[in-house]
Amino acid sequence: MQKEIFIPIYLIFLSIIFITVSFLLYLTGGKNSKLLARKLKIGAMIITLSAVIGCSGSNTPEPVMKTCYKPARLDFFTITQEHWKEGGIIVDDETDLILNCILDQRSSKEFSFRLLDPDKKVIASGNLEADDGKFDENSEDVKVKFNKDIPKGDYSIQFFACSVDKISDGLPNSTSNYNITIK
Repeated sequence: MQKEIFIPIYLIFLSIIFITVSFLLYLTGGKNSKLLARKLKIGAMIITLSAVIGCSGSNTPEPVMKTCYKPARLDFFTITQEHWKEGGIIVDDETDLILNCILDQRSSKEFSFRLLDPDKKVIASGNLEADDGKFDENSEDVKVKFNKDIPKGDYSIQFFACSVDKISDGLPNSTSNYNITIK
């Protein structure tokens, strides 16, 4: 019999025994130490078998990582706090038209951005550089510098884990997107 079939059947059988022992223990007022010890042992076996089911591999040729947590996104850009004003992200003369970002979970060696207007027309784009000159750390400080001739208004900015010349219509997918206002 295969493990995938045998363990669930065995768990059902153990659960019935666990419920029966729990009921008998309830009838004795919880004073029977043998029933209490059996209940604890059966409960431990149920937990162990549940863990085996949850952690057992699949029949696929490649191992599958199972986790309760969402993995951290790779090459994720976060806008620093000084730009969060008036309920949104603001880039203005006060910040010298520079958008400060933090790149986390870096996996690529080159990064770029695109600034899009509300009609999805590219207003500006360019390659990004780390503040220290090289993308060599897991987390990097990055500055996006905008030209002063960009009209003031609402835009969306997309970050990519490739150079700007490798970006075509929709490929690759952007790693981070934000709505920003240039004032």
